Amino acid sequence: MRKCQAALGLVERTKCSTAGGAVRMKVNDELMSCCLHAQDWSSARNACRAALPAYLVAYKVHEGPLLGLQYYTLGKIEWYLGNVSAAVGALREACRVLSVTHGEGHRLVCDVRQLLSEAEASLRHDQAAENAESRLDN
Repeated sequence: MRKCQAALGLVERTKCSTAGGAVRMKVNDELMSCCLHAQDWSSARNACRAALPAYLVAYKVHEGPLLGLQYYTLGKIEWYLGNVSAAVGALREACRVLSVTHGEGHRLVCDVRQLLSEAEASLRHDQAAENAESRLDN
C-alpha cells in the first residue's frame, strides 16, 4: 500500500511539474500496477489512460511494443468494467500495434484477437438487444 501512496504522490507532483513524458509514463504505470494489485479497476483504467499520451509521444510511429501492451491492458480493464465499446476500441489498437511489433502469429497477438473477438460479439449482442428494445418501444 505504501507503494501506491507513493505513486499517488508522484502523480500529483508531476501534474504541475515540467517533468518529461517518460517520467509521467513511469509514474502512471506504477500507479496502474498498484491499482491493479488492489483490484481498483476504475483507478487502474484512469492511470492507464493517463499514460497513453506519453506512450504516443515516445513511439512517434505508433507501433512501439509497449504502446501495444498499454492498449491491451486498457482493453482488458475496460472489458472487466463492462465498457464493451471502449474495450473493443482499445483492443483493436492493441491488435494493430502488436501485429506489427510481434508478428501476426505471435501468442500475444492471438490472445488479443481472442479477447477482441469476445468483446466484438458482446457488443453486437448488446446492439441487437438495444435495437429490439427500441422496436418494442415504437
